[in-house]
Amino acid sequence: MRYLVFDRGLGAGMLIAALAAVSTVHAASFDCAKATKPVEKVICTTPSLSQADETLAQDYRRLMEGLPPALKPILQKGQRSWLAYVPLYCSSDGRGTIGKPADFAQCVTQEYAQRVRSLQNQPARIGPFSAIQADEFQAMPSSSKEPDFFPIVSHTKSVAMVFGGEEQQAARVNEWLQMIATNEKANWNDPDTSASFTLTLMKANTVFASAVANTDIFGVGAAHPLSLSKMHHLFMKTGKPIQWRDVFQPDARAKLTQLAWTALKKKLGSDLMVEKPIAIAKLVEDPGHWQFGAQGLTIQFNVYEVAAYVMGPQEIMVPWSALKDSLSPTGLAIVEAAR
Repeated sequence: MRYLVFDRGLGAGMLIAALAAVSTVHAASFDCAKATKPVEKVICTTPSLSQADETLAQDYRRLMEGLPPALKPILQKGQRSWLAYVPLYCSSDGRGTIGKPADFAQCVTQEYAQRVRSLQNQPARIGPFSAIQADEFQAMPSSSKEPDFFPIVSHTKSVAMVFGGEEQQAARVNEWLQMIATNEKANWNDPDTSASFTLTLMKANTVFASAVANTDIFGVGAAHPLSLSKMHHLFMKTGKPIQWRDVFQPDARAKLTQLAWTALKKKLGSDLMVEKPIAIAKLVEDPGHWQFGAQGLTIQFNVYEVAAYVMGPQEIMVPWSALKDSLSPTGLAIVEAAR
C-alpha cells in the first residue's frame, strides 16, 4: 500500500479506498473540497483527526518498510480490515448510518488513537525475535431487540507472528502460533455476541516460548463481558507443547496443589470459593495456567475459577525455591532460561 500525503488528511483517502476495495491508496487524489461521505467530512473537518490520520500513515509506512517480504501482505490485510471496520463500528447501526455526527467523530478519533498505539508498539522485541500482530476486524448490526442499548457487535482477532532470529526457530514459532489460533474466529458473523481473540507472544529464548491467548465475549443482553486467559508454552528445539510431565517429577502434583492452595487462602481468605485443595488440582496442573517467571511459577485463575466474578481473575506465585526438589531435569532448564 502506497501513501502520498496531501494537505487535508491522508486518512480520508485511505478509508475511501479501503471501502471501495481499491488495492493502492493515492491520498493525493482526494480533495476535501469535494468530500461527500460522512467519513470524508469528519476527517476533513476535524484537525486533530486529520493529524492522527497522518500519524497513522507514517507509523504504518515505518512498520511496513521494516518487515520481511512474507509479512508485508499480512500487515496490509490487517490495515485494510481495520479501515473498513471503523466506519461501521462507529456508525449508529453497524451499517454505516451516522446518527449523531459528534458521536461518530469521537468514536473515529478513539479508534485512530488505539490503532496508532498498536502500530507504534510494533514490532515488539521478544527474545531473539521481532513480533507483529496479524489483525482482523468486523462490525455488524446486533440481534438486540433494543438497538439503542446494544446496536452493534464487533469481532476482532489478533495473532502474533515473528521474524528475525534463527530462521528455523522463527518458522517453528509461527507454525505453533497459527496452530493455536486456527479454530479461533472471534465469533465471526455472530450478531448475538461481541468477541475478541488476541494471541500475544510473551517470552522466547533458546529453551522455550510462551504466548497468552486472551478471549473476551460479551453476549447481547448479557450483564457483563466474560474474559478468559490461557497460556501456551513451546519447546524451541522440538516444536512440541510443554506438558506437566515435562516440567515436574511424577510425584509433585500434591505438593504443587498444596502450595497453590496455601497461597490462595492467604490472598483471598473468605473470598476463596473452593473449599478443598483437590478442587483446584486440575487447574494448578494445567500449563495453560502457568507463567514461567524469574522468581517462581505464577499460576493464573480465570474469573469464577476460584473467586466470584466481582473479584476478577486471580494469580499467585510459587517460588522456584519451594519447587526445586519437584522439578524434572527439563523443568530445571526451563527455570534457568526464565531467569
